Amino acid sequence: NANGYLFLPNTATVSWNGSGAQGTFGAIVDRLWYSTNGGNDYVLGDNLIAPEGTTPQAGTYEFGFSFEAVDDGTQITYYMYNADIPLLFAGTAIDTAETVTTTTLNSFNIALGTGTSATGISLSGVSVDYGTALTIPSLPLPLPEPPYDFGDIVNYNGSFAEDAIGDTAPINWAFNGDSTRMVVDDAQNEDGQALKFDLAYTGQADWWRQEANNQGITVVKGETYEVSVWLKADSDSRSARVYSGIRVDPYSRARGWNTPETSLTTEWQEVKFQFTATEELASNEMGIGIEMNSENNDGGSIYIDNVTMTKVEPVANEISDSPLEFALEQNYPNPFNPSTNIRYSIPQASHVTLSVYNMLGQKVATLVDQRQTAGAQSVRFDARSLASGMYIYRIQAGNFVQSRRMMLIK
Repeated sequence: NANGYLFLPNTATVSWNGSGAQGTFGAIVDRLWYSTNGGNDYVLGDNLIAPEGTTPQAGTYEFGFSFEAVDDGTQITYYMYNADIPLLFAGTAIDTAETVTTTTLNSFNIALGTGTSATGISLSGVSVDYGTALTIPSLPLPLPEPPYDFGDIVNYNGSFAEDAIGDTAPINWAFNGDSTRMVVDDAQNEDGQALKFDLAYTGQADWWRQEANNQGITVVKGETYEVSVWLKADSDSRSARVYSGIRVDPYSRARGWNTPETSLTTEWQEVKFQFTATEELASNEMGIGIEMNSENNDGGSIYIDNVTMTKVEPVANEISDSPLEFALEQNYPNPFNPSTNIRYSIPQASHVTLSVYNMLGQKVATLVDQRQTAGAQSVRFDARSLASGMYIYRIQAGNFVQSRRMMLIK
């Protein structure tokens, strides 16, 4: 009779009759036949084939097993991997029992279950090494790829649903800066998970030095996309900037480098804009970035959730990212409470001022006062400190001057 370990690549756990437990990996004790019927057998793991629901099929599989003596017993690591499907069955566990403990590996066996349609197995390159750590391969991320239909979301894990509460390195996200970050259960949408940033000023105030970036996005030249990001903060004194662009050389942003700053509150709010993909953007991997100036937000917390880039139909007469003329759009929503978005475009680099006035002609807010590159721009106006009524917003860019009215209703 023999002792050993049994690995069952499966899409569901199976019953180990000896222990009454469910699992896919465990120990076979004092047995002539490798099955899950032994009275002394026991389960060590219940990992399933990933991605969920994937069925094994004909192809070439890489596999590996390792056994290492550790303080608590024997650590077993295993995997079966097919990059083409893709499929991964893997796991690790420590066997604290001494029943199967040995210093000798004297056999390796593969068997086909009675329910499989496979007719044969061919093995190659099988070897046994001592002292070599086993590394479990990673499945490729299921990043969306074109062609896209209207309404398709083209980014991956923008709402942190693929992560676990407490994770500090969310899947498919990259970060700048040393601020503390963690997936938490205070979310904007129904999946119950969001990313929390705790910021501390370290003497470097550049916006890009504290950034979260949802990466790996492929766009198609000439198609229009809408970026949407939901944000909130621990107080009304925080702010952030949202952009979409190329994060590595040749650095570029869909709306230019003068990214509008958004004032945050303790309530979730959406930052949204559209752009049309250029040849440069389509030829490089894009990302959606959220920048958080650590000096402005020192000691504060900013929450990020429900980050999406969606292919949308172009709107007739919509301001493009390379506008032919100056324009100031009607704010949206209008009427509003307590905040609204104001979009405008400039066909050439200009010093832009955008201010808000009450009906007495008194300036109540300056939203923009800086030089900006050509392109479509968007800024959010938060009027929670103002009384209900009609207000005028006015833009001046070079010789261009235009005003519009908006209604605040509380």
